[in-house]
Amino acid sequence: MSYVDLVLERLSTDDDRESVIGGDTRLTRAQARDLLFRLADGLVQRGIGPGDGVAAHVGNTPEAVLLAVAVHLLGGRLVYVPPEPGPNELRALIERADVSGVVVDPAFSTRLDGWDLADLPGDPVERVPAPGFTTVMYTGGTTGLPKLAVHRSDDRWAASAQTPPMNLLCNTLITHGSGSGAARLALMTGSKLVLGPSTFDADTFVRLARDEEINATMFVPPMMYEVLDHPDCPGPQFGVVILGGSPLAPQRLRQAIEKWGPVVNQGYGMTEAMAITMMPATSVDLSRPDTLRTVGKANPAMEVETRDGDVWVRGPFVMEGSAGHQDLVRV
Repeated sequence: MSYVDLVLERLSTDDDRESVIGGDTRLTRAQARDLLFRLADGLVQRGIGPGDGVAAHVGNTPEAVLLAVAVHLLGGRLVYVPPEPGPNELRALIERADVSGVVVDPAFSTRLDGWDLADLPGDPVERVPAPGFTTVMYTGGTTGLPKLAVHRSDDRWAASAQTPPMNLLCNTLITHGSGSGAARLALMTGSKLVLGPSTFDADTFVRLARDEEINATMFVPPMMYEVLDHPDCPGPQFGVVILGGSPLAPQRLRQAIEKWGPVVNQGYGMTEAMAITMMPATSVDLSRPDTLRTVGKANPAMEVETRDGDVWVRGPFVMEGSAGHQDLVRV
């Protein structure tokens, strides 16, 4: 069973329960399911089928979240286009990805031409999820040109579906690994997904955390620092806080734990190899400073080795390479 099956299963119950919230848009489960099928139909009307690539140059909106699921529902290849490059580089990246269409949200960016996300929905045609799909993400390019990291569909998310429903606030872009993962987790678990703006703003975070009764959230560390420094920083309302994406200052981790309690979870990973290590909140001991300076131990689902100072990993969260994802990959 793929995550798409799990999402449809969740959206088929408790029709009036809120599902995805962003900006002025609030979708119930029934409305989200209807929009998901209409987005898929809009893609079909434009010739998209199994194996076809669809690039998404979009921001944090409920429509964009459901667009990603719609591409996978059809068995397509979803290509997340990063927002940082200029127009010429963006077009070059799109050409490398070999896509059949580009979906854009002009409210997010006008640097690319394509199918306007607002005009995409067609008819509410219910469809059975395709057996396979692909997600492609561009790496940051910190060690050279950005790479195309390809991840195939699999059952690695099945265990996450057992997580109790939350009120989850997503702060990073859904076209990045952390944001897309948070959105997927929320939909699979039947949680209320609240999308922060495409450009992080601590004032907005504080307001949403209060008004939407947020009990779960995720940051990259600089975002958390802004919230901790905010005069109206929320108190201990979170059941889980997830951190990743860049090094975390030990004194800031201590500050977060003192403010919110033992709920801060960390990990180490990247676009090419996600979820390499895990540092659960229960492993942090404020009386042992060394536990504030680590990203934990190897994910039980991953094999991790060090060779001459390099880290090598193998497992289901590694991108598909030329020799397949079961080979050891140096990260």
